[in-house]
Amino acid sequence: MKNILLLILLTLGIYNVNAQEDTVYFSKNWKVCIKDSAVFYRIKPVKVSTKETLGYKIKDIDSLYTILDYYIINNQLQFRGFAYDEAALYVVGDAIWYKEDGTVLSTVTKTKEDYVRHKKHLRLQYQPVVYAEYMYVDRHNLKAGLEYCFFQSNENKLFLGMGYGIINYNRKAYGLLDYHLSYNTQKGLVVKAGGSDKHVYATLGLGFLNFVDLTMGYSLPFTRTEKPVVQGVTIGLLFRFSKNDDVYGKFRIGF
Repeated sequence: MKNILLLILLTLGIYNVNAQEDTVYFSKNWKVCIKDSAVFYRIKPVKVSTKETLGYKIKDIDSLYTILDYYIINNQLQFRGFAYDEAALYVVGDAIWYKEDGTVLSTVTKTKEDYVRHKKHLRLQYQPVVYAEYMYVDRHNLKAGLEYCFFQSNENKLFLGMGYGIINYNRKAYGLLDYHLSYNTQKGLVVKAGGSDKHVYATLGLGFLNFVDLTMGYSLPFTRTEKPVVQGVTIGLLFRFSKNDDVYGKFRIGF
């Protein structure tokens, strides 16, 4: 009898541990947190057939995740829907949000066409940005290349770029590699650092919607014996070209 009770207790203990591992807790801002400070919780998503769930197939998507979120205060269902990923970053089909009393708060229906637009948007997000820049450091320097934009969903952007440029030095044209890191804020401030295989520079300036950056700073060469020697006050004018609207800032009128 004791052995049976022990087996039952062990089974319950294993079940409780697995249940805790299968539950994710969220704060009121939907940040992952511990149970004691949670407002919502989510049962581990289960995969279901896309066709059986939606009634139609989606290319390259054979299964979806069932997302069930609850209010921790009364275990009332807060959200029910289906998603392409376990983190539920993008839902498909019928999604329903509930109030604490169980009544429906809102509903959204995402179609196959919404998914196609979503995939196109993701492809644009990962496409590099084309840039062209004129820089003056006691001589003319023209360069162009590709940038990758970080923090695309936020107002502030971080651009990591690499390209190639041509500089006029003592009536001769020299080729220079170009690399830079540019931090552009939503208020139009631009902080930039970069260089080439011959020099480094740091600049500060203003930007317009991340399409045009005008900066000023100073450049220092790695060595003064190897030509070209790139040193002095630096003025740069950079243009960005991209099909991804998230790269650019939003134009606002007023304060």
